[in-house]
Amino acid sequence: MIGAVDCACCILRMTQTLALNLLGLLLHSSKASY
Repeated sequence: MIGAVDCACCILRMTQTLALNLLGLLLHSSKASY
């Protein structure tokens, strides 16, 4: 059970960082286009 919870937390953290990176890229590209 504990291992599954750790895995879920790890996945959430990974997706969070990926989402932040994508947002940063979108903001950067939109700024560049303007």
